[in-house]
Amino acid sequence: MQLHRLRPAEPCQQRVGTAVVMDVLRMTSTAAVLMRSPSCAKVAVAGTPADLERLSLRPGDCVIVSELGAGAWPGTWVDNSPALVARMSFEHRTPVLVTTNGTRTLLSAAAFASEVLLASFVDLGSVARYLAERANPSVALMPAGHFASGEPRGEDELCADALEAH
Repeated sequence: MQLHRLRPAEPCQQRVGTAVVMDVLRMTSTAAVLMRSPSCAKVAVAGTPADLERLSLRPGDCVIVSELGAGAWPGTWVDNSPALVARMSFEHRTPVLVTTNGTRTLLSAAAFASEVLLASFVDLGSVARYLAERANPSVALMPAGHFASGEPRGEDELCADALEAH
């Protein structure tokens, strides 16, 4: 398996089989917790608050999970803290992740990868096993860092290092 490390804001010139996004402190850890919740059937993603209008969900059908605070889009907004969402019941509503860096990195990865995975320290072993079992010849590791500037963030880089070591 060939691993490539990409910066999210850099356009990728070739398609890869799998991209793995890491935004450890918030988005990917929160997503891992959401997917373990029995009250959460699915998770939606918006790159920015302005993208919420393009969702096929109505405001009453979702909960916006974001550190960006309540925006102009109506509906329920909660902080994207893994600890907070672990205590929530979503019932019929779909959590929608919209973050400063992680969701934008995820959507960037989706533009050039056939499959996009999320990784954090919470689920690192599972992601590593999945990648090993699939034996995809080309995997892009995408630590989110600061999306707009491309500056790395230590926790995202450490997660990518740990995944690569697995």
